[in-house]
Amino acid sequence: MRGFPFIISLLLTFVSWGHGQVTFNVPTASYPTIQSAIDAASPSGDVINVAAGTYFENLVIIDKALTIKGAGPGQSTVDGGGIGTVFKISSTTGLVVDGFTVQNGLGHIWNAAGFLPQGYSAGGG
Repeated sequence: MRGFPFIISLLLTFVSWGHGQVTFNVPTASYPTIQSAIDAASPSGDVINVAAGTYFENLVIIDKALTIKGAGPGQSTVDGGGIGTVFKISSTTGLVVDGFTVQNGLGHIWNAAGFLPQGYSAGGG
């Protein structure tokens, strides 16, 4: 009977292990792009830390409650290359995007930096 508390403790560790916040670091071999980390993240509560550098990405689709943190403006840059939206956001509940310079995104004046919230209209301008 001495091993019984240990087994329960171990079982609780495994049961709760998959439900905690996960931190993804970009770039790594597993997550070379911001989009790859977003795709791997759970629907809520995960954190994506983006190292200093320039990331050439378009249509970074965010449909999860995440925290996406860059190293700071001027340090972590997401560049749309002038070919489309940089961040395409379909759910903003619980979403935090912080510490980035966003440049060369296409869009209306209200999202000139390249942020496109889904379901919103620029009103013909």
